Amino acid sequence: MANLTGKWEGEYSVNIGSDEQPEVEYHAFTLELMDRDGELTGTAQDLTLSDEPSNISGFHDDGFISFIKKYNRLVFVESGEYFGDNSIEHPDIHYSGTFNENENSFQGTWEIHEDQERDGLQDAFDDMYNVGNWWMKLVN
Repeated sequence: MANLTGKWEGEYSVNIGSDEQPEVEYHAFTLELMDRDGELTGTAQDLTLSDEPSNISGFHDDGFISFIKKYNRLVFVESGEYFGDNSIEHPDIHYSGTFNENENSFQGTWEIHEDQERDGLQDAFDDMYNVGNWWMKLVN
């Protein structure tokens, strides 16, 4: 794809289960992208979070895409309900993927750094991430 400017629609998956009982939720989104020589900027709207827009920044090159989605405040789920906290910055959500010519779409994985856990009594920490899959297709 030469230029990615336009409106995109897609979906991402979120693991809401546990290791013992995996369960996946799917969320639809729209992206309005502006492509300036491979540099991407824009806004995203998760359709399940209608009042929580996010900003997009990234790049694409030779069928590969990478961008960061960032909400304007911390957004979290508790007991199945979505909440926002204006006093806390939302961590970056990293998306990367490749163009699928047969489907005329991008697909890939996303990840977000959620926490650090102390490794025993050491001064070392293990990073914990949430990851999932995503896809999107140009609609205009």
